[in-house]
Amino acid sequence: MKILVFSDSHSNVSNVCNIIDICKSDTSLVVHLGDLTSDFKKIKNRFPDIPGISVKGNNDFFDLEVESEYVGILEGIKCLFTHGHQYSVKSGISGIAVRARALKAELVLFGHTHMPYKEKRGNTLFFNPGSVGVGGLYTFGIIHINRSVIQSADVLYYDPIIKRIDFLRSIR
Repeated sequence: MKILVFSDSHSNVSNVCNIIDICKSDTSLVVHLGDLTSDFKKIKNRFPDIPGISVKGNNDFFDLEVESEYVGILEGIKCLFTHGHQYSVKSGISGIAVRARALKAELVLFGHTHMPYKEKRGNTLFFNPGSVGVGGLYTFGIIHINRSVIQSADVLYYDPIIKRIDFLRSIR
């Protein structure tokens, strides 16, 4: 299973759509971690055949149709997807780590900081794709899961001028 992970698109739908166009042939799921859920709705209209999950962020307060968390199992992996503001992720991941431990989550996806982040703590991978919509360094994530194992989780950079994707080499 190949999962494309986006966060903090902030009305920059064209970046997300261009990335999906490049990666769509083998994409199993698109995840949008909030800010803005209205962007995700536009993306789903453009790519109705690709399943998607969206959670709302701090700028999606008035969206009553979308939950602030997704908790579920994908390919045998227990997941927690959230924007992260309610766990104060700009100050660190201790708050979201408590929630992950309570849920026994193996994969935690969050956004809000606009900065890519990847850390394995015990049996849990904490992953933030950064921002695909603001800041000039447009980033997103690709996660591969196979047979209940997270095989890879990479942050990639998208250059909207030349419409090219490349690995962001500073994240390990």
